[in-house]
Amino acid sequence: MFALIDQNGNFLSDFEFLSIKRLNERLFLCKQKINGKVKCGVLNEFAKLVLEAKFDDISLINDEYLLVFDGFLYGLFDVNLNCIFDPMYKDVKFIAKDMIKVRVGTKYTLVDKNKNELSKNSFDFMKIIDDELVLFLENSKFGFMDQNGMLICEAKFDEVGEFVGGLACVKIANKYGFIDKNAKIIIDVMYDELRFFSENLAAFCARGKWGFINTKGKTIIEAKYDEANSFSEGIASVKKDNRYFLINQNDEMLCEHEYEYMSCFSCGLALVLTSDGFIYVDKNANIAIKEHFDEAFDFKEGLAQVCIDNQWGFINTNGEFVLDLQFENVNDLGNGIYELSKNGHKFYLEYNGKITLNPFSQRQIACISKDIGWRILRLLELKE
Repeated sequence: MFALIDQNGNFLSDFEFLSIKRLNERLFLCKQKINGKVKCGVLNEFAKLVLEAKFDDISLINDEYLLVFDGFLYGLFDVNLNCIFDPMYKDVKFIAKDMIKVRVGTKYTLVDKNKNELSKNSFDFMKIIDDELVLFLENSKFGFMDQNGMLICEAKFDEVGEFVGGLACVKIANKYGFIDKNAKIIIDVMYDELRFFSENLAAFCARGKWGFINTKGKTIIEAKYDEANSFSEGIASVKKDNRYFLINQNDEMLCEHEYEYMSCFSCGLALVLTSDGFIYVDKNANIAIKEHFDEAFDFKEGLAQVCIDNQWGFINTNGEFVLDLQFENVNDLGNGIYELSKNGHKFYLEYNGKITLNPFSQRQIACISKDIGWRILRLLELKE
């Protein structure tokens, strides 16, 4: 059983909870057995039960809302414990600003925090993009509306990619182009294939050949290659007549190479696949790090995660191990942090190579359990 204590070790509650988990600076998720069933409620920082333990699950959403699950339905509270709506929807998928996507039956619609419907219709799929646009699927076609539920673009796209640099790749009748966040077609839907823009150029395919266009849709490198990677650090790998080359943005050949797979360049190095595993090469396609790896990733701020015989470690751009092969798993958490797993313990590594037991800020209240020898379990939260 679990209890809450303050930073001085004073008990704020009895050992009456099956578990306690911090939600934010002043709220805790607690579990209790009610009539033989495990139910979830919410405690405040004084261990007072401020939301009755009657739900099957409770989770914090966007630091602003508490999503509650009861049986087969979801409800919503704000962090001040005001009820927005009782459990009544089959799904509450995400929240952005005052928009809430809910599922009624098999369809999705938008409501605000006062339960007012923002869209007149229900859709097969909905996704909010950067708190600005709502992508929806209607009759197997994609369209857009704004955050107030007003239609921006009727459902006419067969596919819509992620927005990168304010542009998204779209497909209509097996042809591809780019739109902006007003759903306006910026680059005509006329290409057989398109890749994301990188360094202001995007690789395109027309009639089986690859070239590059700029953000205005102007052809910068004509379609003459059999394959083409995106540009990175001013260089792209291309294939022509069964031979591989590195070119610059002026379409000048820098060198020939032999690698069928080559990643983008990062910190002056690219990852390539050989018959013996992964290695790293420089911008002249010369081998820069001779060690062969079973798995490997691109460099970030001078470090790359690599794996041999299911053991992970980190190397620098000289191929030297900064952290030896010793971890069972490495997970890139984003925000400049890797999570490392070893013998059931977790460690954290910043992209710049600083390792720490945790990259998190400690809070004032800890949770203890007499079932594990009174060991203090610090409740942690990611830094802003």
